[in-house]
This record gives sequence, structure tokens and C-alpha cells, in this order.
Amino acid sequence: MHFSLISAARHQVLVEPGAGVDRVESAKELVRNAVRSPHTRQAYLYALEQFFQWAAGRAVSRESVQGYVTWLGEMKFSPSTINQRLAAIRKLATEAQRCGYVDSETAQAILSVAGVSQKGRRPCRELKASEIADPIFGHLT
Repeated sequence: MHFSLISAARHQVLVEPGAGVDRVESAKELVRNAVRSPHTRQAYLYALEQFFQWAAGRAVSRESVQGYVTWLGEMKFSPSTINQRLAAIRKLATEAQRCGYVDSETAQAILSVAGVSQKGRRPCRELKASEIADPIFGHLT
């Protein structure tokens, strides 16, 4: 696998194909090898495919990742979907930095892209004694 390094100050390319190496497959391979859970791995690989399809040859940078997050929001994806897709891109940035394919400035710029805030769940209300079923007889006390 060949990756080129271009710092955050200069066009911010995270993954670039080398001699006949597809950049999407190279990126997916980095993440595939770093994630243990098969469910997380499958979700992250799908998220990376979607990101690279959206990016359509754009350099992977803080700006492009932020643009993708904004686009996902405009397309009415749920906050949890957006955050999961962002987590996959962050994992790619972390692994690319760990392997020496990108410098820390580039990786940190991508990692700094903010996720989407999620609405919290409403707390359950406490039941009154009259609403609790008797575990033996099954009727309300």
C-alpha cells in the first residue's frame, strides 16, 4: 500500500492511491485491521464507502469532513447516523497517523470536526404505588 503525506497546511490529502492502489480500499483496509467488533467494522466500512462516494476525489481534510457532516444534516440523517459516520472517518485519521501516512496536524484537524448533538431521552416518570402490578396476583394494588 502506498499513501502520500501532505500536511494540513498544504491541501490536506489523507489517503492517495499509489501505483494501482485504490484509495478507498486502502482506507478501508486500515480501518478493517483496527476495529475488532464485526458490527462496528461493517458499519465503519460502509460509512467510509459513503464518505468517499460523496467526496468524489476531493482531498480528505477538515474542511471536506465538515462539509460532509453538514451535508448529512441537510439530507436529514439522524444525529446518531451522522456521528457514527464521523467516528469512522476519525478512526481512519487516527490509523493513518499511527501508521505514519499522515502527520499529526492533519489527523488532529480531522479529529477536531464536531459531531452533532443528540437530544437526550426523556427521563421516565416514577410510577405511583397504585400503578404497580402485584407480581403474584397480576392486578394493580
